[in-house]
Amino acid sequence: MTLAMAVQMTSYNRKSNEDVKGSSTCSSSSSQDDLIAKGFVQAADEFLFDINTGNASKKTIGEFVRSFSKSSVFSEFVTFTDYSILRNRNCWSFYEHPLLNRFYEIPLFEATRIKVPHESGHDYIHASEVDGFRERGKFIITQAPLAASTEQFWLMQWLNKVPIVVSLTEMVDENKLPILPKKRGESMKLGKISIEILHCRHVRNSYDSAVLKIQHDNEPPRKLLLLSFHSWGHKGTPRRPTELLDLVADVNYNRELLRRQAIAGQWLKPDEKFPVTLMCFSGVGRSCVVAGLDVLCRRLEASAALGTPLVDVLDTVKRVRIQRAGAFPKPEQYLYLSMAVLEFGIRTKLIPNNVLNQIDLINYMHQQNEME
Repeated sequence: MTLAMAVQMTSYNRKSNEDVKGSSTCSSSSSQDDLIAKGFVQAADEFLFDINTGNASKKTIGEFVRSFSKSSVFSEFVTFTDYSILRNRNCWSFYEHPLLNRFYEIPLFEATRIKVPHESGHDYIHASEVDGFRERGKFIITQAPLAASTEQFWLMQWLNKVPIVVSLTEMVDENKLPILPKKRGESMKLGKISIEILHCRHVRNSYDSAVLKIQHDNEPPRKLLLLSFHSWGHKGTPRRPTELLDLVADVNYNRELLRRQAIAGQWLKPDEKFPVTLMCFSGVGRSCVVAGLDVLCRRLEASAALGTPLVDVLDTVKRVRIQRAGAFPKPEQYLYLSMAVLEFGIRTKLIPNNVLNQIDLINYMHQQNEME
């Protein structure tokens, strides 16, 4: 039996056909981040995702495997849904710009929102800065842009020197109009931003890539890599964790190549942020799964190198939610993360043999009726 089989689980029926509308709420009044209340007390020089800070989870891969193997789909769902995603945080810009939000019940934390100037005078777009493992602001997580925010979406890539945009949904606005050119050689002008597709390529069965030329006003143009992941159906999760693991690996590999090119081209300083944009329909589901999976895999690698492999999926989910309101709205996304990091540990041989022999996924298998 494979992990691919285990991921074939029954999904809850939801109102949205891609990412569930989150149930987070925020206070419109200013308040300190609730890290202390949730136990995530950080020093100024500490990372949100690490292995040796005072608040870092010490759950080992062995503990993770044993608890996961003794659990089941139902138990994992209950564990996830028992943790509230309600936050009492400052979201005043979210309430000031209701027409720029796809969902009124998915707020945006003021402390981590990305600010992008608009010609009308505001700087609001539904996007958040989210940390990676031992890296501040590795990701920009955003909802699919609306017609009124498409120009800002591309300006956001330019201003933040984004090398890669990962799309986990259709590249269209609410009117089903494309937010980028349709084919190679075509260009699109959005205010002072121009976008042109230089070439496209089918990379893997799960996603395609396109190299875009992006330019702001008369500044020197840059190249931007667009990865369009199309193996995520309207419901549930990808059929195989391998598909998303490959995507994450390719994103990190290409990001480092593009970083070196940007430094050589002298438009990026070695110590500057170089964030990857993750975009899905709601901006809290699929995109957060990709960010969370990257954190889990990098943390497992780093801790294994020190002799004690560490994995804590729920802890990672909680921390992402500190920076992106309503992240991981679906229990099946939480379960998928567990399956994916488990497969990553097996593939990379980071799970010790004595722990590997304890893996038991029988409670996650889809059992067909014997009479069928």
